[in-house]
Amino acid sequence: MKKKILYLWALLSLLLSLTACSTNENTTSITDTQFKFNTVMTITLYGYNDQAIFNEIWALFDKMENSYSANLVDSNISKFNNSTSLEPIEMPADIVEMVALSNAYSLKSQGAFDLTVEPVVKLWGISTETPRVPTQAEIQRALPHVNYASVIADRDKSTLTKLDPNVHIDLGGIAKGYAADETAAFLKDKGIEHAIINLGGNIYALGTKAKDTPWNVGIQSPIIGATGDLMGTVKASDKSIVTSGSYERYFEQDGKTYHHILNPDTGYPVENTLISVSIISDRSVEGDILSTTAFSLGLDEGRNLINTLDNIAAIFITKSHEVYFAGDLTLLETFELSEGDFQLKE
Repeated sequence: MKKKILYLWALLSLLLSLTACSTNENTTSITDTQFKFNTVMTITLYGYNDQAIFNEIWALFDKMENSYSANLVDSNISKFNNSTSLEPIEMPADIVEMVALSNAYSLKSQGAFDLTVEPVVKLWGISTETPRVPTQAEIQRALPHVNYASVIADRDKSTLTKLDPNVHIDLGGIAKGYAADETAAFLKDKGIEHAIINLGGNIYALGTKAKDTPWNVGIQSPIIGATGDLMGTVKASDKSIVTSGSYERYFEQDGKTYHHILNPDTGYPVENTLISVSIISDRSVEGDILSTTAFSLGLDEGRNLINTLDNIAAIFITKSHEVYFAGDLTLLETFELSEGDFQLKE
């Protein structure tokens, strides 16, 4: 199962990278691919030819993963999770910022997004080689410790405080977005103006193509088994495009498919009419949070949330292959629907 998931991600990453970059008019480009954050990542730089820069980029990713991963025993997240202290715990500023931002969106969505779902995520093991459906008793034991309000983030003091000694956090729903933003900032500091940052399908389109024209970014079809197909394309410059869906990571047991986006209230995969949500935003960290949040809320509530936010747009796709927009529609004026079964709705 794990090999199948990684193979699909590799194909998706390659496809989106090529789709986004193929029309760039800069003749000088370099690219590199690595496996980080449990996914395939590809970064392509245009108008730049020093391959050695990738050593710095991937070292930055290693530093973040060693700090953020709940699966590494020496990470800062593991140290926090393993502590039962109710006193403030000093944490790196980037982790405190991610928790604070996540909690803000958890509040906006009434808990649809929740970093403290980690105990339930671990039960399912969907990203491991041995995923399984937990027993109801296991889920009921874990759910009392799932509550974003049980972790207080203090940006000024750079601390996290537990209100429940057994609460754990998992940055899996936000870390790639944060890493994409950090990578974009790093490249800008180096004077690199044109790049595609592809973190396992989480795309950041840095700058523009030559002659100030935007990138053309493909959005993967969310139909299971359609890996390599696009449901549409959108033009973007200095924008993040992040998609969450039931087709990304999943397994089958007893004839039923279980995906990785879990409902913090029930401990089971989210069930509604959606199969994917794509978010276009300035900051990838917000796109990461919102794609999961809007998917969890469902079509109507998800669109309502996005419509309250500035400079953010969303593309919702239902199980009936209907496509709906929400948010800042100026960001979607260039969207083109691919030929196929998808139908654009009002």
